[in-house]
Amino acid sequence: MNAIPVKKTRTTPAVYLEHDEVLHILSTIDRSTRGGRRDYLLVRLLFETGARAQEIASLRTTALRLSKPCQVHLFGKGRKERICPLRLGTAKLIRKHLVEHGVSAVQDAPLFIGKRSDPLTRHGVLRVVQRRTRQAAKTMPRLGTKRVGVHTFRHSAAIHLLRSGNALPVIRSWLGHVSVVTTDRYTEIDTEMKRRAIEATDPVPSPRRPSWKRKPDLLAWPPPRPTRCDGRVP
Repeated sequence: MNAIPVKKTRTTPAVYLEHDEVLHILSTIDRSTRGGRRDYLLVRLLFETGARAQEIASLRTTALRLSKPCQVHLFGKGRKERICPLRLGTAKLIRKHLVEHGVSAVQDAPLFIGKRSDPLTRHGVLRVVQRRTRQAAKTMPRLGTKRVGVHTFRHSAAIHLLRSGNALPVIRSWLGHVSVVTTDRYTEIDTEMKRRAIEATDPVPSPRRPSWKRKPDLLAWPPPRPTRCDGRVP
């Protein structure tokens, strides 16, 4: 039985969003409503931390540090822990979010709740992402061609970190990957980096055209009659 080879399957390239697509999704969320402000913070955290759906759904206020250095404590698969830094702007939004919901930063409470005041589930996180993406696709049609889920923002965060010049071990630690092989796949799917590499290392320079092709008079017959310095033909 051990001699039977494992059937090879074709791996599907990970779907990710370009940076302008993420910004467009965020910009189309109406932050004048309570639900809009919650969804904006949720989508922003997904992209900033590269968190999984369950990690965001189970995120509690005690896992947050909202003073410098701002950071969030995430629990991944198998209770694997990691700490992700937060931008000051994101920490400020979280503080406003807690005040709006009447929650103190020292309380042990879920960060995101649903309409019935129950903790948001991972399926609820997915619904938020899909609803906000469909809304953004109305003014950016190319978003409608992508199957966007929570993991799409995780892939997008990895690509953004890679393009920013971060090493693979840093990205591995950021996303909580067990193996660097998992992180290495992002170097394969990032077509933008491949395009820049081709442009920077062109192995076959474009051949120069012979000079006579740039001067058709050289092949003309009979040759043009010479002129004197005063412009008259001798």
